[in-house]
Amino acid sequence: MRVLDLGCGKALTSIFLAQEFNVEVWAVDLWVEPSENLKRIEEAGLGKKVFPIKAEAHQLPFARSFFDAIVSVDSFHHPTFRTSWT
Repeated sequence: MRVLDLGCGKALTSIFLAQEFNVEVWAVDLWVEPSENLKRIEEAGLGKKVFPIKAEAHQLPFARSFFDAIVSVDSFHHPTFRTSWT
């Protein structure tokens, strides 16, 4: 199963999901550097299960239907984001 953790912050939820549910997780955040998250991910022994990526939520580099599930835990709307529904 492939999971997108959108707005993952420090990738703690991504690590939890990979450990507890044995899923692959793409840990996507715009503000936390992927190299910082990679260090935490590797320390947890999940370098082959959790993939840190820096991306903006409206311009994700993934194919449609690539993920089986999308989660967004403790993320918040940042005032610099503009969407058609705000």
